Amino acid sequence: FSAAVTATTINHSADVATTLSAATAAAVTATTSGQGTIITANDWTLTGTVGTSDSSIKLFDSNADTTVTGAIYATSVDLVNAKTLTANGNITGAVNFSGDGSLTLADGVDITGNITATTNDNGNLTTGGANWSVVTGDIGATCKLLNLVNILGDDNLEVTGDVLATDTNIASGGGIKISPTDNTSTLTKLTCAAACTVDIGATTVTATGAVIFNTTGSTLKLTVGTTDGT
Repeated sequence: FSAAVTATTINHSADVATTLSAATAAAVTATTSGQGTIITANDWTLTGTVGTSDSSIKLFDSNADTTVTGAIYATSVDLVNAKTLTANGNITGAVNFSGDGSLTLADGVDITGNITATTNDNGNLTTGGANWSVVTGDIGATCKLLNLVNILGDDNLEVTGDVLATDTNIASGGGIKISPTDNTSTLTKLTCAAACTVDIGATTVTATGAVIFNTTGSTLKLTVGTTDGT
């Protein structure tokens, strides 16, 4: 579609691709879970949801500076090039950076799924508010790190898996909590650019790179008890 879609729903009753080039308020759905692809072209806003909790689409392919105001339910969300996807609603599905794009989360937006990069040192994840955003899954993978996890001032991010990025940067007042269910996690590098909070609870975190606190006033939280964080 080269113009705005005025319909209330774009439904994929078969496994086909829809290219959207202009703003739309239509809800994107799939008759059968795991079918249908949305490809974004040009810069626009989708005012609505993509997929549902019962029936996700197969792929949300982000090729442009795009804002989605509602939740995204997709088997995979792929950021193809150096553009920004702004998510104002939760994302349920695997997120991949096949290009060096950026994913910006609004305040309190969660991701349920692993976040990966096709090529090492690609992809930027940025938080967007003081309410906790939770990534239920891993960020990055061995030898295929994300470029940057960027926690802005006073923002908070919780991760239930590994945090594998060339750098995880926390601005003044920001915080990160690492809380895997098996109490083990790997962290490649972390930089507190100003006073920040790092909460590892009862997790044993293996840091393969530097953990840098650039100023005084930062807080490192450990749970001391039957299982101690280290």
